[in-house]
Amino acid sequence: MLFKRIAIRNFRRLQQPVRIDGLAPGLNVIAGDNEEGKSTVLRALRAALFDKHTLSGNAAAAFQPYGSQVRPEIEVEFELAGKTYRLRKGFCQRPSAELSGPDGTHTGPAAEDRLRELLGFDQPDRGPPDARHHGTWGLLWVEQGAAFAPLLHNERSKRTLLGTLESEVGDILGGQQGYAILEQVRQAHADFFTKTGQPRGEYRAAKKAVEELTAELDKVEAALQAYESKVDRLQRLRDELHRWDSEDIVAAHEVKLRQAEQAHAALDQLREAVERSEDKLQLAQAHLNTTLQRWHQRSDLTRDLAVLEKHCQDLQRQLDAARAALDERQPRLDALIQAEREAGNAVAAARLRLAALEAAQRRQELERQLAEQRKRRQAARAAAEAANAPRRPRPPPTGPRPRRCRPYAS
Repeated sequence: MLFKRIAIRNFRRLQQPVRIDGLAPGLNVIAGDNEEGKSTVLRALRAALFDKHTLSGNAAAAFQPYGSQVRPEIEVEFELAGKTYRLRKGFCQRPSAELSGPDGTHTGPAAEDRLRELLGFDQPDRGPPDARHHGTWGLLWVEQGAAFAPLLHNERSKRTLLGTLESEVGDILGGQQGYAILEQVRQAHADFFTKTGQPRGEYRAAKKAVEELTAELDKVEAALQAYESKVDRLQRLRDELHRWDSEDIVAAHEVKLRQAEQAHAALDQLREAVERSEDKLQLAQAHLNTTLQRWHQRSDLTRDLAVLEKHCQDLQRQLDAARAALDERQPRLDALIQAEREAGNAVAAARLRLAALEAAQRRQELERQLAEQRKRRQAARAAAEAANAPRRPRPPPTGPRPRRCRPYAS
């Protein structure tokens, strides 16, 4: 597999378009200062070959430049088995994939499937792939800081690697020579391992020494790495200082520093002016609030006064109408008052006549009662005189004798 051209845009720190042309067969070296994006180029190449264009979540967002919502785009032109292919992929916004080659153009999932067939790798069902999914190609990637990391294989890469090794070794170990070599290997294995596979003899001691030396080496490498980091930082600082001295950057920065100090002083003055203005603004705001409050009160009073004036006008109109009606009805009222007076006089006269009539009726009633008393008195007197007169004998009855009844009390 030969890479011919790589184009990257909006991928991590490579926000501006980056185009690498003229890649020739063999070893191609891409050089640059630290933090210029060499590892980013490698990551973009891996994303184009092994990551699905439909990748989402944090894994896809990690492809975008920091603080940007753009569309990472990668284009790779490569040669495989003497055939040239062109691969284009876009992630995040409007994801797309396109693979062009001798067998036509494939887009979307079809492009992913065709690329997987060509390169012989696997893709996970979900999430980004890792070295285990890259197949035999994962054995060729050496990232920064991962040169001594253990290799990760999947079943396909293991089968491919073992098949290749068995094919190469089988040609060498065929016949009697192979059996002799195998016996020597067994004897050498017995010298260093027990039947259960445990280390023995010199190999055991050497392994223990290796473990101790490995632990010591780890400490030394950690110290060396810290020292090299300090040396690299010191060298960068020296280079930066030399560049500043050669380009008069210090003088330029001193000028900028003085300008910044002047600007800072002016800024302090502006801040003081702003603070004074803010104080004045607060006073003006308080005065404005008081004025607005008084204006609202005056508006309310004006509105209430208008309502009262309208009400007074309505009452005045009603009073004028009542006075006009009173003026119209005054003659009738006077006539009614006169009629009331005359009716009062008539009522008084009627009352006098009624009193006289009632007195006459009472007199007649008394006279009648007196006459009845006299009649009763005369009747009583006559009865008394009759009772005192001598009785005459009663003649005997001539009819049948009446039956004597028993008294009955009801």
